Amino acid sequence: MVELITAAPRRAAGEAQLAAAQARAASELLTLAARAELAWLDAAAAVAQRALAQDAFDTLAAAAELTERIAASGGTTELARARAASARALARAEVGRAEAAVAQARIALDDALGLSGDATGWALGDGLPALPPAPPALDDLEADAVAHSLAVVAAGAERRAAAGDARAAAIAAWLPGLAIGAVGERDGDGWRVGPALRIGVP
Repeated sequence: MVELITAAPRRAAGEAQLAAAQARAASELLTLAARAELAWLDAAAAVAQRALAQDAFDTLAAAAELTERIAASGGTTELARARAASARALARAEVGRAEAAVAQARIALDDALGLSGDATGWALGDGLPALPPAPPALDDLEADAVAHSLAVVAAGAERRAAAGDARAAAIAAWLPGLAIGAVGERDGDGWRVGPALRIGVP
């Protein structure tokens, strides 16, 4: 009988626990998605930086070659040729650093996406995503974040679950021996049957 009386708060507690678990799972999923998106942005930025470094190297390499030709014909000094060659070497080093950054960014993105083996042979397009036309409004940013926070939703559901468990426990504590049934008594005319209620002392 106690189980019947406490069914409603126990059911409410179970539903709240399920809602809390769903909110926690959704929060973890969004965290993983955000981590993957940030890793992708880092990889796209690394690819864009590598393209800039390659363009700079191509330009300085062409300038160094032209300077060497001019110097060979006596049109410029040896110092100018050395400076052009040094700039080309520095640009080549920047290309190497950009290549290493791209490789590291790819590894981080593979890890964020859970990719391994042949699945890591993906190709990343050039260019970063376009910026939004206007910055987000900051006036209600905190209120919106709290209102849509899955952690807050989960905490509220867990609080409701605890309240339901507490109500069920309180009812069970005050009615430990509640039972409803029937009782029969024999008299001179036969049997008389009536309802019976038993309540145990807490």
